[in-house]
Amino acid sequence: MIAEYASAFWEVAKGTKSEVWAAWFQAVGSVGAIVAAIWVARHQTNVTRTIAKEELARQSEAVSALATVHALNIRNEIRRIRKIIADNEANLEVLGKSGAQAALVDLLFTSTGIDSYLLSSASSLPKEARLSYPQLIALKEMYNARMRELYEGMEKAKDTNLPAVNNAAHTLLGAIETLLDEIRKATGATNDGAVLQMRDVQ
Repeated sequence: MIAEYASAFWEVAKGTKSEVWAAWFQAVGSVGAIVAAIWVARHQTNVTRTIAKEELARQSEAVSALATVHALNIRNEIRRIRKIIADNEANLEVLGKSGAQAALVDLLFTSTGIDSYLLSSASSLPKEARLSYPQLIALKEMYNARMRELYEGMEKAKDTNLPAVNNAAHTLLGAIETLLDEIRKATGATNDGAVLQMRDVQ
């Protein structure tokens, strides 16, 4: 049976002109080239996607580590501020002798380029921290503005109701600490090694 089919095919092949065979092979070659081109394009797309995902993961890890280091630095600032707030007598002395600006020197958060960078890169943070970080920056600015307002008010009015001012400070600092806890949960637990490396560099 197979022999008969082979014989019949050979008879047809002998009767087929070389131009037809050339056209047929050209068509097959064209189809093969198209299939190969599609495969190469898909492969390149997959490679590009993989590289993009890896780059995004590296960027997210770097931003998360920086956010954690920054959060630790803010905690240190809060400890410093609370220590100063606790010494009412020294605070009142500085306020009375040198004025509000002198009294505020160590009572305010420092503003750095890291704030702006992390704010612009918040989309690279883990989902849970994307909203917390902008709120953290806003609360720091709110605290600084409120403290300036209260201390300048005491200086102008000669009214040293420092306990009430300190209560306002503690309320805002507590809100900042709550956001720091949220950021720590979202970013800090997975990149402690990176944090230690970054702190060594700093």
